[in-house]
Amino acid sequence: MGAPGICYFTGRGGSLEKGLGAYLAERHGLFGGLSLTHDWLSQPHEDQLEIVSARLREAELAGAPVMANSYGAYLTLLAMFDRPPLTIPVLLLSPVLGKTFLGGTYFRPPGGRRFAAALTEPAPKPAWLGLVMGAEDPGHMPETWNKLLHALQPDHHALLPGQGHSLEKATVAALVDVLWARC
Repeated sequence: MGAPGICYFTGRGGSLEKGLGAYLAERHGLFGGLSLTHDWLSQPHEDQLEIVSARLREAELAGAPVMANSYGAYLTLLAMFDRPPLTIPVLLLSPVLGKTFLGGTYFRPPGGRRFAAALTEPAPKPAWLGLVMGAEDPGHMPETWNKLLHALQPDHHALLPGQGHSLEKATVAALVDVLWARC
């Protein structure tokens, strides 16, 4: 494969060195990305989006596919809405779809109005796009999910029965292989 590794954006509190980040590094190598630590998330939302956009540009220039999880997928979507279509494949797992209850806590991500507005018309789609979410994910909002699918027209999408926000490891491994095959 010609890709230099996968550019990976974790979910809130995630790490490039642990969990899925460590798996990706071992299996395909990492081409940067972001660990969405508490300190990183303390930055203003617009600064976060600028950083994600810059990392997307770097990945695109290098020909590295992008993978993002949960809140990292939400930030990736917001950044993708504000730029020309990426020329690299992108896989988004369990994307945050707006305000929801997660772990018994009400969560309202910044940029919600921008996110909702972007779903009202066709959005810039990358060279290949995969969207996957567990049907039992507490953040799954059927109406918003359907709007996202309509706006982006992903090449692959799945709402996985019986799975929640944290997708099963075997499922994620198979999806990573699908992403890598697009390189």
